[in-house]
Amino acid sequence: MKLRNLLVALSLVLVVALAACGGDEEDGNTNKKDGDKADGGNEQVTLHLAALESAYGADVWENIIKAYEASHENVTVDLTIAKNIEEVIRPEMQAGNYPDVFLLATDREEALTETLIKENGIENLTSILDMNVSGEEVKVADKLLDGFTDTLATNPYADGDMYLAPMFYSPTGLFYNAALLEEKGWDVPETWDDMWELGDKATEEGISLFTYPIAGYFDTLVRSLLYASGGPRFL
Repeated sequence: MKLRNLLVALSLVLVVALAACGGDEEDGNTNKKDGDKADGGNEQVTLHLAALESAYGADVWENIIKAYEASHENVTVDLTIAKNIEEVIRPEMQAGNYPDVFLLATDREEALTETLIKENGIENLTSILDMNVSGEEVKVADKLLDGFTDTLATNPYADGDMYLAPMFYSPTGLFYNAALLEEKGWDVPETWDDMWELGDKATEEGISLFTYPIAGYFDTLVRSLLYASGGPRFL
C-alpha cells in the first residue's frame, strides 16, 4: 500500500487531502478506495492519519479531525501524532500497518519521506487540486499561488503530477537592524555584492552581519530566493 504524504514546507487545509485518502482492499484495512463518497456511504470508514507534532502542537489536529468527522458521516479519523513520529510509525509500517495520510516534512534526519519517494511509496495527489475545499465552493487549485505545485518539492518525479501536498504558506525574508545601519553609516545592501562588501565591514568591527537559527529554516529562505530569482524551472 502506498502512503499519501503531505509535505510540511510550503500550505493548504489538511481536510482536503483526507477527503481523497483511501487504502487498497487487499491490505486488510477498512478504508475506502479512491472514488468512493467522502462521507463513507453506509459503510463505516476509518482513516489513519500520522502526523509530526510540530510547533502547532496536537490540538490543531484534534480540531481538524473533529470538524472533518462532523462533516463526513460514518468517517472516523484515527490519529497518531508524535514529535518523533518516524520512530513511532516505522514499526507499524514494517508490520504492514500504513497510515492513509502522512504529515511529514522532507529534509529531516530520519529521511523517511525521501525513502518513501525513492521506493515509489507515495500516492499521486494531483486529483486533490480539482476537489472543492471542504465547506466551500472553490477548488483547491484556486487557493494556491501560480507555480506552487510545479516544483520538485511537490512533484518529486518531475512528471507533472503532485505527490507531496503543500501544507502552509510561510513568508520568508531577511530582517535587518535599521538602527545599527544608521549608527554605522551603512547603506542597506541592494545586491549580493553589496551584501558581501557590508559583511567585510561588519567583520572588521566584530559584528556577524548575517545569522540564522538552524539549517532547516535557512533552507526555506534559500529555496524562496531561488524561486524568486529564476522561477519554478530554475528551482
